[in-house]
Amino acid sequence: MDIKPENIVIPTEGGRLSIIDFSVAIRLRSDKEKFRGIVGTPGYTAPEVERGDAYKPIQADLWSCGRTLEVLCSDCKPSFDRNFLLRVAAELMSEDADQRPTMSRVQEWIASKKVTLSAETRGFRYPSHLVAC
Repeated sequence: MDIKPENIVIPTEGGRLSIIDFSVAIRLRSDKEKFRGIVGTPGYTAPEVERGDAYKPIQADLWSCGRTLEVLCSDCKPSFDRNFLLRVAAELMSEDADQRPTMSRVQEWIASKKVTLSAETRGFRYPSHLVAC
């Protein structure tokens, strides 16, 4: 997938975060399946993808999630402890794809901090950007 801030949407009235633009999405037969080829947006593409190595799409997408989180946190309001989310982003952006946490683990971390994604508490980098603040 092409995970980046511009491809994340959340309704202004609350609701679930949505990822849009599946133009480079692929269907996996197995979570062990590897692919080759450079896809995605420069700056949001995992290192192994940019190098042209064989990669596991789920792990590459987790890296992109980490990069997206890092960018979104760059404009968090000062009152928000963004260090927590930056630590999550760093874990997701591990150079070693096998060391990246699973998305369920990330969900546990975020739930434990009760991070909110509401129109009232988020800041914006651009109108299309959602920030967990």
